[in-house]
Amino acid sequence: MADLLNKKLKIIYFNDSFPPHSAGAGIVAYNLAKKMKELRHKIYIITTVQESDLPEKIEYQGLTIFQIYTNHHVRWRAYHSLYNKNTVKRVKQLISDIQPDIVHFHNVHWRLSYACFKLAKQFGAKTFLTVHDMMLVHYDKFREFVNYNDLSDKPKFNYKISVWHLLRFSKKRFNPFRNIIIRYYLKYIDQIFSVCDELKNALETNGVRNIITVHNGIDSIISTVNKDQKEKFKIKHGLAGNKIILYGGRLSGAKGAEVIVAALARLIHQAPQTKLLIAGKKGDVALKLIEFAKKLGVEDNLVFTGWLDREEIAVAFQASDIVVVPSIYLDPFPTVNLEAMAAGLPVVGTCFGGTKELVINDLTGFIVNPLNIDRFAEKLLTLLKNEDLAQEFGNNGLLRVTKFFTLEKQARKLEKFYFESLE
Repeated sequence: MADLLNKKLKIIYFNDSFPPHSAGAGIVAYNLAKKMKELRHKIYIITTVQESDLPEKIEYQGLTIFQIYTNHHVRWRAYHSLYNKNTVKRVKQLISDIQPDIVHFHNVHWRLSYACFKLAKQFGAKTFLTVHDMMLVHYDKFREFVNYNDLSDKPKFNYKISVWHLLRFSKKRFNPFRNIIIRYYLKYIDQIFSVCDELKNALETNGVRNIITVHNGIDSIISTVNKDQKEKFKIKHGLAGNKIILYGGRLSGAKGAEVIVAALARLIHQAPQTKLLIAGKKGDVALKLIEFAKKLGVEDNLVFTGWLDREEIAVAFQASDIVVVPSIYLDPFPTVNLEAMAAGLPVVGTCFGGTKELVINDLTGFIVNPLNIDRFAEKLLTLLKNEDLAQEFGNNGLLRVTKFFTLEKQARKLEKFYFESLE
């Protein structure tokens, strides 16, 4: 083992999308790849793009990235996720050329396909999979377990998914062989990592085994932003002189976008100088949200930033007072929680999913059932009115992230698994 620890590994990371064309799991894979490169391993990325004129091989932030062109409609995902002939042939060539020690998969359930698991193992690599969602057993965001009649902050969950659930959800997209074939390909994975315990429990309830939790990590973003940047950001977006609640998730019902607008309407009379900062563009979903806000009389309190790069996102966090994560589904381990706490901000987060594994109620923020809009508004108002408490929670959050959830800790844990697999 001692000799192995001195070895520099050849590692391929797989994800359907990757920066500069990605968010979500792509950012997690990117951060991990960068950290592993800092640990002096040889890193390669295999991903996909949907524009045929983009180059297949690029260098991005010091990483070698292979971008395989493939483009199919989401309605065929239940089939292409199993075997995508547009990607598998090229993936086989790349693995053969690179001859990696380790192949670590992230999201491959749309474009790269689960068939890549078998290819990696055929070439003798040790194989790992990080799951960021329920797609091994479900077709999309898993929310069927949510009991809309239970508004408590600690509702009971039944994570068992039936064929009827899948059929009702997927309708014409249903593939009766999908989950069976995924289980077959999982045999070629040496170890599955879950980004949180709650996701691990839900997957195990539905028959997936060989899972260990390794939480995502992050580096502090406080030192990267100065006061001048914050003030310019506030002036640019009309935020000066206001309390700012930051919503950094995708605009959707599952992510709780309407919940936070409704909560804003409940608290605005007691905190009129409050703005809801939405990190994103005014697309079709945003326009519907604005119409909803108009009905509640808070449309003037919504601010859309437009698209932000990673540096601007760090500024947005530093310019804000509170971060909200109101998801109404099993949202495994939202990166926005990590970003908020790394920025020293309190979080009002959902009781669904893995948020409660990072955000500690009454210590670094509040854990609330987002279905209880009055209570959600109440907790937001508590922090808006009590700057000392908000500061205390933010400081506690920063300490917690620094102690338990750094990118270095995440990378070292995974590196240990890599080396042990090669013994």
